[in-house]
Amino acid sequence: MYGEVFDAIGGNPVAGTGNCADLPVCAPDGTCPTGPCVSGTCPCSIASPAVQLRNAQSGANRIRIEAEDGTVLADATGARDFYPDAVTPTMLAFRMPFDCFAPLTLEVSKGDPSGNRTLAFIPLCDPKGCADQPAGTPCDDGEACTLDDRCDGNGSCGGDAPLVCDGPCLACDPTAGCVPKPVSAGCDDGDACTTGDHCSGDGNVCVPGAPRACSGQCLTGTCDPQRGCEPQPAGTVCRPAAGPCDVVETCTGTAADCPPDGFEPATASCSDNDACTEGDHCSGTADVCVAGAPSVCGGPCLTGMCDPQAGCRPKEGVKALTCRVDECRRVRLHRSLQKLAALMDQALDAGKPPKARRIRRFAALLARCGVSVPTPPRLH
Repeated sequence: MYGEVFDAIGGNPVAGTGNCADLPVCAPDGTCPTGPCVSGTCPCSIASPAVQLRNAQSGANRIRIEAEDGTVLADATGARDFYPDAVTPTMLAFRMPFDCFAPLTLEVSKGDPSGNRTLAFIPLCDPKGCADQPAGTPCDDGEACTLDDRCDGNGSCGGDAPLVCDGPCLACDPTAGCVPKPVSAGCDDGDACTTGDHCSGDGNVCVPGAPRACSGQCLTGTCDPQRGCEPQPAGTVCRPAAGPCDVVETCTGTAADCPPDGFEPATASCSDNDACTEGDHCSGTADVCVAGAPSVCGGPCLTGMCDPQAGCRPKEGVKALTCRVDECRRVRLHRSLQKLAALMDQALDAGKPPKARRIRRFAALLARCGVSVPTPPRLH
């Protein structure tokens, strides 16, 4: 098993001295494996195999290796001689003289001619690691929250799936695995009629919160542990119409609150309670009836005056119903309609045929003015 470390000193012998005495001479063809020939010999370079060999055998390059518990595995003082196999400006290679039973990291301290030192940490031994292991080999990534750890083929170990803690008040800790959540953590006790449930902080226990208030306009006020607050049936009136231009709101059957207040469209007709306006209509945005155009009270049957309660005033001694059709359409028929309704009620209550004939004549006159009033069947 080998380890390697990058050297911060470029081009200098690791031992800091170097010796070119045993360097090879130039080849017969004048070439040199480490650079151009100088005076018939190869230059003194850190890349020279001779320099590397001498550095590897130098006592200054002996390495001290300690286990994490402090046990000395290789001594640099000579008691346990341990030398690198090779030394170059970019790599330190060595052979481990012990078996790998526990994780081990090599710390290498390197100095340069200026006295600066560089530290490097190299994992030497990891019995559960992925060094030189093919992809798919089981391993342990040291993470308690992963499952099915396997090597990726590039020396790294990773889990294929996260660990799922079975419980609303458990969470996964990278070191300890599944542990209790804090008291401040929210949870669900499985009862739809409680709110603000929280973990106990001790084990997988969810503490029920306060009872749920079922006070919405479209709720019955009762709660089911499975479904929660019971809603009113769909179509239940939750807000009646407040005026002629307001609309009735009903519950949806699912929502707790009444829908927003709605209004009749601007095309809807209404009455502003002024008999001297025509074409009154809703505003479309509020419960407001917008007054229409002023009534035109002209013609031989009318005085030209308008009463806000009765409408256009007929002339003295003139009955509106005796005027021509084109004129009586301009006359408000409130009084006539009221009289007709009273006669119909009396006829139905007393069963008097003469009055039934009078009602039919009244209805015929109203029809001339564009007003259709149905006559009860038994009065035909």
